[in-house]
Amino acid sequence: NTNVARLGLLERLFPDALIVVPIRDPWAQAASLLRQHLRFLDVQKDAAFAQRYMRDLGHFEFGEALRPIAFDGRVPETLLASEMDYWLQYWEAGYSHVLAEASDKVIFVDHDALSADPEAHLTALSVALGLATPETLIAAAKRYRPSPPGSRAATTPALARRLAELHRALKARCLPRSERVAL
Repeated sequence: NTNVARLGLLERLFPDALIVVPIRDPWAQAASLLRQHLRFLDVQKDAAFAQRYMRDLGHFEFGEALRPIAFDGRVPETLLASEMDYWLQYWEAGYSHVLAEASDKVIFVDHDALSADPEAHLTALSVALGLATPETLIAAAKRYRPSPPGSRAATTPALARRLAELHRALKARCLPRSERVAL
């Protein structure tokens, strides 16, 4: 979601809000983003309406109207968006930005851990959010299923190392964290 580029703005507009940011294995998320992009390209090649509709809604995340966010000040080359490395680098830029910008009002949730043990993680999230009726969120646990592992697509060793380090740093901020909640 492009709101990760607006964390500071969201905090200023909604000073009492807590912001939940899910974290996913970079290879699994990049593969998912690539699949979405290729689907949008396929649909939009035969349907100008679909491209116009998404553009008019302001959805520029995928397809012919792709307009990536310049997280690190550089706009990624969209001609490479049909390649896995593009989405891995975009994940790195986006989550580097998130990690640098996130205040203590941002609650990180490990998507993979949540999917593997949804009740524990939804309980921790409901506590962190201070929900009056946590059972409503916790009841959603039955809808989760474990995520398949992300395939370690070929990329440069340097990028793979940076992704692994960033993913570890993000996971260290994820719930459940003893200083945030007690399960």
